Amino acid sequence: LRPLEKLSGGPLRFGGVGFKHQKQLVALEQEVRNALLLTDVLTTSGIATGVAASTEKIELIRGVAGTEKLIGLASGVTAENISLYLPLVNFFLVATGISKTFTEFDPIKIREVSDVIKNFKR
Repeated sequence: LRPLEKLSGGPLRFGGVGFKHQKQLVALEQEVRNALLLTDVLTTSGIATGVAASTEKIELIRGVAGTEKLIGLASGVTAENISLYLPLVNFFLVATGISKTFTEFDPIKIREVSDVIKNFKR
């Protein structure tokens, strides 16, 4: 996967593919191919807020997108499962997995997720 330090120029465009609550009009593979033309970061999720995406789904997106495309994951990420996604995903948009309540983050959960990321070896 491309290191983030090598990214240059303007803001990144995050686009949802196979995203929670989206009506799927075409097969996920075609949705990814379409999004490759419009986005910098293919962003997906599980089926609902706080629900983890299957690793098969992430692997499918990575397979279609290739290793140079950036991928984001935006639901269900926790300290217990993030290591499954680290080899495949570049960005994590996390709230539920690091929160005590809907409006309050949990510093311990934040530290746990952060530690898993810091200790990950590619």
